[in-house]
Amino acid sequence: MADLNLIFAINKESRKIIAWSPTSKKFQSNNIEIPAEADISAAGTYLTYLYLIDVKNDKTYRYPRAEGGFGAKTEWLKEEVDISSTVGIAINENLFLADENKITKLLRGKVQDFKVEETATPISPFKLWTKRNVENLYVLDHDNARIIKLDKDGKILNQYYHPDIGNAIDFIVEIETSTIYFNSAQSVQSFNMP
Repeated sequence: MADLNLIFAINKESRKIIAWSPTSKKFQSNNIEIPAEADISAAGTYLTYLYLIDVKNDKTYRYPRAEGGFGAKTEWLKEEVDISSTVGIAINENLFLADENKITKLLRGKVQDFKVEETATPISPFKLWTKRNVENLYVLDHDNARIIKLDKDGKILNQYYHPDIGNAIDFIVEIETSTIYFNSAQSVQSFNMP
C-alpha cells in the first residue's frame, strides 16, 4: 500500500494479513473479514483501499484502511463479470484483471472497453502491473517469456523477451529507473527498459 508505505502479506489458509512497515521495520497483524468460503486469487491496493478477488464466488471485495487493519468489505462489482479464472490484478484509476486469456478493465465496478492489440503469438496474461499516475499497463506473459508494455487503450508500445521470464511468477516495474524486476521461485532478476 504505497500511500501508507506498507507491505502486506496475506495467508490464504488462516485468512490473516500481516503488514510490514519499511519505516519502523516492524510486522503487525491486521484485522480483516474475509468470507470463510472465499478463494482469494489476487489482491491489489489503490490509495488506502485493499481489493481482493474471490474466484469461487465471482466477487471483488473492497476494504477501506482502518485503525488496526481494514474496515467492513463492500462488493465492488456493479455488474456481472466472470472473474472465476483471475490470476492477476493491477490498479491505477482503473482496475485490471488478467485470466491467462484476456485482460478485463473496470472502472467504478463496471467493465470498460479495452482490447489488447493482437500479436502473431497470442498474449497469455498472467500478472499485471501499473500504479497510480502511470498510464501504461505491463503484462507478464510467462507462457511466451515476455513482458509487454501497453498504452491505456491496449496498444502495444514494447515487448521485452528473455528466456527466464518463462519461469516468472510475478514482476514489478520501477518507472524512475526504467527497470523491470521479475521473480521465479528461485531468484529475482532485472533488466533496464530501452
